[in-house]
Amino acid sequence: MIYLGCSGWNYDDWRGSFYPRGTVDELKYYAMVFDTVEVNSTFYRDFKSATLRSWISRVKQNSRFKFTLKLPQKISHEELFSSPHTAVSDISDFLEDTVSIFQEKNALGVVLFQIPPHFTKSLESVLIGILSHVDTYKTKFFVEFRNKALYNDIGIRKGLNEINVGIVRIDSPDIMLKDFYEDDFGEVYYRFHGRNSAEWFSPLQSGQGKYSYRYTKEELSDLSSTVKESIGHNDEIFVYFNNHPNGNAPVNAMEMSEMLNLSNGVAWRRLEV
Repeated sequence: MIYLGCSGWNYDDWRGSFYPRGTVDELKYYAMVFDTVEVNSTFYRDFKSATLRSWISRVKQNSRFKFTLKLPQKISHEELFSSPHTAVSDISDFLEDTVSIFQEKNALGVVLFQIPPHFTKSLESVLIGILSHVDTYKTKFFVEFRNKALYNDIGIRKGLNEINVGIVRIDSPDIMLKDFYEDDFGEVYYRFHGRNSAEWFSPLQSGQGKYSYRYTKEELSDLSSTVKESIGHNDEIFVYFNNHPNGNAPVNAMEMSEMLNLSNGVAWRRLEV
């Protein structure tokens, strides 16, 4: 089964480019076009249970819809390096207070553990040690490495796969999807960041500008071919476009949906709202 969507749904510059102006419930509209969303906002702050339950309620017209949740920044970018014991405790709290709400309603995709670029192989045992204290069979975890040297490190991948944790397959200016060494892990997670090399590598980059990129039809065709290879070989496939500035992500996601002959992203569903 394949789930395809975007990294986030609440962006000002999607209004008018993706959401018709005056759309009252943007998440409800989004869920009529896509079957999943990667929730970036859990990376930055906590949410009340009532808010999380309202999200689930607002997508109920799409029974397939799944929320993938990003692990809080304090865990992946701070405690991972300074306090592994605290990281284990805070992951447990996140699972109990946030993740469980989605699991109760069968609305959870996976949990994303985004690793910052300065993470090195010397911390491999720390990362695996932290995740070894988590029930990764009840809750599916995927790790995203932003360090190319670790992206295809067979030792790290084997260690994570042994505790049922997958590796996110990336497309970005410095780590291309075609660089990924194939594996036989049960699920697949694709994350497309765009190819804005000028901003991505600029020492002056600021904010979200490095994600400002729209894939061409030719680029999407190549990416789609790789995704197609996963169909039939893996249990579940999650695909997220993170090139969100200027409404590029939903446009590219709908284009790929059509290339993959999926029913969830075709343009006519947008017109039914």
